[in-house]
Amino acid sequence: MGYVIWGAGNRGTNLCRYFKDSVNAFIESNQEKIGSVYMGKPVISFEDYLGKYAEDMLIVSPADDKDILEILRQRGISSFLRSNECPSEIVEAYQPEILDNIEEYMRSEMIGKAYVAGLSIYGILVARILRRTGCECLLVSEETCGNGFCRSIYEQEGIQVKDIGSLEHEADARIFAASGKKNAYITDKVLSGEWEDLFYLGRFLPESFVDSGICQFKDKHKNQRCFIVATGPSVRIADLDMLCRHHELCISMNKIFYAFDQTDWRPDYYVGEDFNLLKHYASEIKNEIQAVKFLADSYEYHADAQEQCFRFHVSFSDRNRRISGGEDFSQGYMCGYSVAVGCLYLAMYMGFSPIYIIGADLRYSKDFSNADNHFYRDRDTVGKANSQVYSPFYADVVTENYEYILKLAQKRGIEIYNATRGGMLEVFPRADFDGLF
Repeated sequence: MGYVIWGAGNRGTNLCRYFKDSVNAFIESNQEKIGSVYMGKPVISFEDYLGKYAEDMLIVSPADDKDILEILRQRGISSFLRSNECPSEIVEAYQPEILDNIEEYMRSEMIGKAYVAGLSIYGILVARILRRTGCECLLVSEETCGNGFCRSIYEQEGIQVKDIGSLEHEADARIFAASGKKNAYITDKVLSGEWEDLFYLGRFLPESFVDSGICQFKDKHKNQRCFIVATGPSVRIADLDMLCRHHELCISMNKIFYAFDQTDWRPDYYVGEDFNLLKHYASEIKNEIQAVKFLADSYEYHADAQEQCFRFHVSFSDRNRRISGGEDFSQGYMCGYSVAVGCLYLAMYMGFSPIYIIGADLRYSKDFSNADNHFYRDRDTVGKANSQVYSPFYADVVTENYEYILKLAQKRGIEIYNATRGGMLEVFPRADFDGLF
């Protein structure tokens, strides 16, 4: 009994290093690789797996696993594990320090009994850690799990598996949410404080992920109001002039610098998250943005060459993962597929309340380079010359992130209002921008 990893790429390599001797083979579709040895493991075909390794648990490692999932569906195979249900920090690089930090925390807590919600690769790694600390540990399936799958996990790991519904009467145990699957029940349990979230790894990340300088901004603007200025087509220069005249504290983002030749207004804080933005507009960000800058680690840049520039971690997750983290901006957050999400996390970290957001139209054409998606329209000469500088926009995923942020804000007594002129964002209560002055 053991594991067979489908895919010997970056993720498959990292997972083999985590599971070590538990891995018996790799599956590859490339005929030239089949029959070779990789990391001391035989490289086999899927047909070989069905014939010789069928009792082993299958791990699907590629990020783009649609074709593999279809093959498994056609063959009637439903018991397998996916790398896409793991935190990206675990699968995109070999990070044993993260698991070491989790183990150190578990030992300090002296936990006697624990349930790990998440029948996944990451859930298994957490359960292994708990067992090493002497804790009685059980895995929890996010849904009613087939007896065959649960039995396979038990045979592989010696860990009992329960359905999530059976936890209602288990008040004597700590419950850890390690699940990456979208699950409103788990999210509500985490936000209520009943369960402890382990899926977003912020507090366990090595120091290399964290810029300690960000901590100086914690509650710096407690109970002050601020405006988050997004770059949707509804933004008016007259609105920016109004913010300037009233000396409002503002956080902005992305290509807001296209407004600077038309107004004296400037943001106090600036957030850049997207890889393409940080790569293609590095000069504009450095030379035209005079605000305090928070730039994501999604792209390598030299923050020390810029004044008042701080590097924060963003975990780029699959769009189908459960939203997690975000309560401590210094520890980063999970990508919300809109930098406005990151601006809201920063504003809450700084203690702002109320928070007003403008220019968040949430209305984008399917052509991501369409000039009408932004207030600056056809002024983006870099984007017009290279449509690859635009990253996809997923309105449904962004909306889910806004809904999650609203729950976080309500939990902390922070007020968020949407003062956008029109648009399709209806998660936050509406506010009339003109009536705020």
